Amino acid sequence: DGLVPANRAIARSLIVPAVKMLQDYSSAKFHTRLKQLGFKTFTKPTTHYGLSLILGGGEATLWEVAAAYSSMGRSLINYSNTRDKYSPDNYRPLVYLRSDVVKNKNATQNTDLLSASSIWYTFNAMTELLRPQDYVGWMQFLSKNRIAWKTGTSFGFRDAWAVGLNSKYTVAVWVGNADGEGRPELTGTAAAAPLLFSIFNVLPNKTWFNKPTGDVEKINVCKQSGFKASEVCKDVEVKYYQKGCNKTKQCPYHKLIHLDETEHYRVNSNCYSVDKMKHVAWFVVSPTQEYFFKQHSLFYKPLPAYLPGCESDMAIHQMDIVYPREGFKIYVPVDQSGKQSNCIFKAAHKNPAVTIYWHMDGAYIGSTQKFHQLSLQPYKGMHVLELTDDTGESVKCKFEVIDK
Repeated sequence: DGLVPANRAIARSLIVPAVKMLQDYSSAKFHTRLKQLGFKTFTKPTTHYGLSLILGGGEATLWEVAAAYSSMGRSLINYSNTRDKYSPDNYRPLVYLRSDVVKNKNATQNTDLLSASSIWYTFNAMTELLRPQDYVGWMQFLSKNRIAWKTGTSFGFRDAWAVGLNSKYTVAVWVGNADGEGRPELTGTAAAAPLLFSIFNVLPNKTWFNKPTGDVEKINVCKQSGFKASEVCKDVEVKYYQKGCNKTKQCPYHKLIHLDETEHYRVNSNCYSVDKMKHVAWFVVSPTQEYFFKQHSLFYKPLPAYLPGCESDMAIHQMDIVYPREGFKIYVPVDQSGKQSNCIFKAAHKNPAVTIYWHMDGAYIGSTQKFHQLSLQPYKGMHVLELTDDTGESVKCKFEVIDK
């Protein structure tokens, strides 16, 4: 999609935003946090899991997953019931037998493993998931009870799970064969989620979690990007966000551009009178983001072309390599005949009329117009891909082709 709000990324289980977020946060810190949340099965070092950890690349039991969801719900409830304080025993394992759990009514913690507002916003995003189409009772369920839920499917369709919760109940479902044999239809959405909804349908109706008003604050937000508004942003709204978000960076997408009197062309002071310029705030994304974003967004408008005779502003990059990205390791499979398949390399340019010239390892390999894709068969080893357009702008990346 190019750009996507965080709540939609969670609801649609988008992989790239999750991986990018973990890159920024650190796999080691995330690994430690998961252990603190009660996952005892992550016995290998962080380097073994890598970025796959945020995609379900680690070992976990349904019991631990259910305990983690229950603990997060408990933390949110206790925060509302104890005047914006955290209980020290929010995060604890489940128990097999019904027993009286001693509740700590004297909550003294000002912080916890996860903030109340982060849990609340995440749970709300998880209510937006699309229900499985083959569950005939989901419309009835939707009007009866609100739950935050998520599903998972193991590699090879060997088993599937679904977990959901409201302010009273946590329900976790596992579906699979005892011998681990896979089945194409054994997915979280198709096999486990309908059973999850059926169980919630017979449980008493419960209200949703209270908003943790003590852990949120009002800020001015850019309506288009969702970031904290900058002085350049045109459409600004006041919204509640997690406490401390005022320290986050401002909207990086709205930039002030200079147009001619007709507001049809971009100009600069080298070719146009400053007195006649129109200074306009414009939503500007990278060429790669634009490549995807303009296919889905109704409000997005590409940057206007430059007035003939005006030089382009190289501060705004016009070109980018969509695939491969810097540092990628590519495995090229063989086709049915045993021959190596081709790789489809892609580029994006803000100017649809431009010609891009492609070079790999210093050798010219072709040129493209309008649709910037080339089908190549790079050999095993390190490579450097370099692209240059008509105006002289160039971009390069290093990648490696590997065997199995």
